[in-house]
Amino acid sequence: MTSKKNKNKSQSNQNKSQSKQNKSQKTNSSLVNSQKSNLQVAKIQKLDSRTFSKEAYEALKKLQDKIKPENKENSDSKNKKADDELKKASALVQGLTAYISTWGLHRLSGDAQKFLKKDSNNQEIEKKPKKGEDTKYKGIVYQKFLESLKNFSNIDFDVDDAGSLIHLPLREYTALNRLAIKLAKEWAFWAPSVLGEANNEQ
Repeated sequence: MTSKKNKNKSQSNQNKSQSKQNKSQKTNSSLVNSQKSNLQVAKIQKLDSRTFSKEAYEALKKLQDKIKPENKENSDSKNKKADDELKKASALVQGLTAYISTWGLHRLSGDAQKFLKKDSNNQEIEKKPKKGEDTKYKGIVYQKFLESLKNFSNIDFDVDDAGSLIHLPLREYTALNRLAIKLAKEWAFWAPSVLGEANNEQ
């Protein structure tokens, strides 16, 4: 009788030990996955501030060239319109940080497509804006910012598809959103010197 009890007790201890071992393995696996995610987040957050400046400055120069290409044959009226759009773009850049903090990158991508007048297949929509409502420059600003962010972060997403941002893993999206806010602040700093003083009549 005593031998049977000891046997049962020994079996029970073995089961408990096995259960603890399984829990320990699960915990270790979760810890490893968490550490990998944390390393990825840290990798895109711990960057030299000069790297931010370089990325922002060069991206804004490309934005400037996109809105006002170097063309000596442009008429005065075209040049004036381009200068006005650069000043409006400069003002728009100042609001990027607040926009991303409030609405997130997926909505920024959606708005880029809306202002560029493209459909879900990235095709141009033939629709002329009403007088005084030409807001294509907004789409250009948002798109160039997303291109800059993608290049800067090395996170793979489609700048022309908001769905690719919507379906990113939460941790990855959150880290990208934080990085975007830091980059947007750098854009805001350099915008007046590259694009000109802001014109808030958007």
